[in-house]
Amino acid sequence: GLDAEVILVDDGSTDGTVRMVEERYMPLYPNLRLVRQRNAGQGAARNRGLHEARGRYVYMMDQDDLLVPGVLAEHVGVIEREGADVVRFRFDTPAPEDVARLMECDAPAGAAEVTSRLSGREYVVETRGLHDATPVWTAVFGREFALEHGVEFDPRVRFYEDMVFMWRLVLAARLIVTTGCVGYHWIQYPA
Repeated sequence: GLDAEVILVDDGSTDGTVRMVEERYMPLYPNLRLVRQRNAGQGAARNRGLHEARGRYVYMMDQDDLLVPGVLAEHVGVIEREGADVVRFRFDTPAPEDVARLMECDAPAGAAEVTSRLSGREYVVETRGLHDATPVWTAVFGREFALEHGVEFDPRVRFYEDMVFMWRLVLAARLIVTTGCVGYHWIQYPA
């Protein structure tokens, strides 16, 4: 398994989330750390998590989606083997009625076969101007790499804040490795 810290940034919630995390999850997961801040938006919360992180690599996900079991360990292995700044994987968009079945799945993600090795600038050309590169939840990246290059979320951007962050991350990267592995389930809930 992967020795990972999990940072949950509470961005000023008022719905009982903090109590639930403290009572239900923190006793079960000693690697879970709760960081609280006044409401400042998703970008500011993600920046806080990035600065609070102690690990070598960072991964960020949304609270209402699912990560495929084993995918982070596999992709940390890829980033280390390849010497990359960023490693990316694919995602799918299952129907909300499939969530219960997906949550019961405990199978590992499978082999993360490398499909491309590109510099940041080459990646922009290959991905049609980063159209496919915007979700932050498809990337594992070096924490020091991001911090040294000043890559952060712009807290003024309230929608598609991933796009600005990922453009900065990709353009700073010396090497981005992509795998064919589907590692994330982006759940599209009805409005």
